[in-house]
Amino acid sequence: MEKVEIDELEKEINIIHNVDLIMHDTETDNQLCTQEYDLSSIHLLYVKFPFLDYISKKGEIHSDWNLRQLANQRHWQGHLRSSLDMYWGSIRKDYPYYRKISNPEGQGVNVEDTLKQYDIQMDWCKKDEQENIVEVPEYMYYVYLIGKSNNGVGISNEGEDIRSDI
Repeated sequence: MEKVEIDELEKEINIIHNVDLIMHDTETDNQLCTQEYDLSSIHLLYVKFPFLDYISKKGEIHSDWNLRQLANQRHWQGHLRSSLDMYWGSIRKDYPYYRKISNPEGQGVNVEDTLKQYDIQMDWCKKDEQENIVEVPEYMYYVYLIGKSNNGVGISNEGEDIRSDI
């Protein structure tokens, strides 16, 4: 079966150092990210994925699919996560004692508003009244944070046995 090779699409992976986080609310802020991490050490890793190009190529292969089927995140989201994991693994040694925060929203971070500060506009699939997807954004983003734990948890990155999953 023919498929779109996501790895062949040009993705842009970047890091924003010492990011100024925007939290959803101060109650969450106090309970999660600020207690566990040194906020002065937080950096944002993201992959910018050419989503509209992906949908166009996928539509050429699956001309009988509707936009909801073409945009299904099960087909592409894992690839973006993998790309970010590989990038984090490649730079991990430069960030001793840092941990990957793979769920920034779960830590109370308002990712969309945080990215806006850096002129990165997250767009979403647009739907009609019946919840059908009628438009897809040009780009999708997948985001991690990295930061130093206040609890001293992490790895020193000395030696060959470096894990990229923490």
